[in-house]
Amino acid sequence: FLEVPGLRSVFRAREHFHDEYFEIAHTFHFDSTSLRRLLEANGWTCLQSDEHVRALYAPPRAEAAALGPALGSIDTSEDARQALALADDGIDDVESLLDVLRGSGMRPSQVCFEVGRRLHDEGRSEEAVELLRTAHRLWPDRGRYAYQLGLALAAGESDTAETVEALRTAAGLMVDAAFPQHHLGLALQRAGRHEQAVGAHGRAVELRPEVAIFRYHLGHAHFSLRNWHRARACFAEALERDPSLAWAAHSEGLCWFQLGEFDRAIAAHERAMALRDEAAFVHRRDEARSALAARQEPEPQPAPSGLVVTLRRLGGRLRRRIGQSG
Repeated sequence: FLEVPGLRSVFRAREHFHDEYFEIAHTFHFDSTSLRRLLEANGWTCLQSDEHVRALYAPPRAEAAALGPALGSIDTSEDARQALALADDGIDDVESLLDVLRGSGMRPSQVCFEVGRRLHDEGRSEEAVELLRTAHRLWPDRGRYAYQLGLALAAGESDTAETVEALRTAAGLMVDAAFPQHHLGLALQRAGRHEQAVGAHGRAVELRPEVAIFRYHLGHAHFSLRNWHRARACFAEALERDPSLAWAAHSEGLCWFQLGEFDRAIAAHERAMALRDEAAFVHRRDEARSALAARQEPEPQPAPSGLVVTLRRLGGRLRRRIGQSG
């Protein structure tokens, strides 16, 4: 019995689990057809297979009677798959779904994870948290479980320290996955730990340099530390990768304002305004305009002191007397 993600099904999963799939130490990656060709060429008989690839093969000269219990476990696993497929459209009765999955032979940690993940996807994060805590407790070395727990905690009103700890665990276990690092950075920012957030966001950028939103949030971590030049560079790089990021243009304008480059701040905010209708963009653009106008106005000359006025009068009288004497 083989059960691994098939190439035709893995990309239906959520994006942030793709990296984890390719971390699996497989020499070859199969779909149902290529796996069947390989095994049948070596004398095995395919009894059942799908694109996940959950497959049952009989070796040469295998006794059919010996395969009965294995076929039964395939049927049970299919019940679980169908129940989870229905749950993808919404979970009406959590306890009933849990009972079906527990009776299917799934690991208790996997049962809690699958139901908790779907509850989180429905926006029911508070319900999801307890199930995901259980999954993480039962299998603490499973990075995916720690990551999903961290996401659910971050979505609710949960303790920030627990959120950071879950995401830090996930990032440590999924060392080549960018999204756990990204979400760890966001949690650290919410906790006010901006220097650590820079490290997590920077790691996400290293792993996936093409993702604009990673650079955008790295810029915000630098902005919180008043690293205006570094923050501005991050926002500019985010815009290069995704020119539709209005908030990145706006944030670049905020950096230019802090650097005293008011004309560039105006241009950045106007770019943001062209992308999205936000009152904050207009307000910051007008603020930069006022600062630029104030700089361009000539400074008023100070009024002459009383001594200066007196000396000027004396000088005028003296010139008149000299003129009369001449």
